[in-house]
Amino acid sequence: MEKFWTDNGLKVLGRTIRKARHERGWSQRYVRDLMQALSRSRSMPECNVTDVTISHIESGKHKVAHNLVMGIAALEFVTHPVTNRPFTSDQLSDIAAEYLDPETGWYCLPPYERPTLSKLLQIEIKNRHPWQGLLFLSRDTQIAVDRLIQLIEEDMPTESEICDLAMELWKSPSVRWTEEELQNIVSLQFNGSQVDLSEQ
Repeated sequence: MEKFWTDNGLKVLGRTIRKARHERGWSQRYVRDLMQALSRSRSMPECNVTDVTISHIESGKHKVAHNLVMGIAALEFVTHPVTNRPFTSDQLSDIAAEYLDPETGWYCLPPYERPTLSKLLQIEIKNRHPWQGLLFLSRDTQIAVDRLIQLIEEDMPTESEICDLAMELWKSPSVRWTEEELQNIVSLQFNGSQVDLSEQ
């Protein structure tokens, strides 16, 4: 999935970083000093970090350079709400793109994305387990891993697969699509039109 940082996503990222900094009792200057030390050592690409830079990141009103997000991640003070492990730079980027809710730790489809079966499956797999989500989804839906990969690559699902997937996706707090909604998503994705559910 191609991801773009949004204005709202940058604000959410900034609030998340500020909250984590306050929880540790760190000042913006302290974060700046730590990031400068990392930059001088070898742990992150060189960047010019000032107190104003940290303020800009936390306000979410300015575009943030990717290497600054890498620096924040390297400090390991912004943590996942469920696992309590530090967010990676990819996860912080996902927050800025509105793919990851930092309050719940769940991946979700951002409001600017048109839902497709492929995107929903990718999100569901990320939410199930960081490394084995595909295997878990295969087990729970009884759809073979190879077939799930084909669906992620945008192969047309059968009615039975839509039903099996809907049974699992409906349970997911991050997706929650009914069978009818999933049929409409698939129909729009592959046929360009919605299924008229009133006739069924």
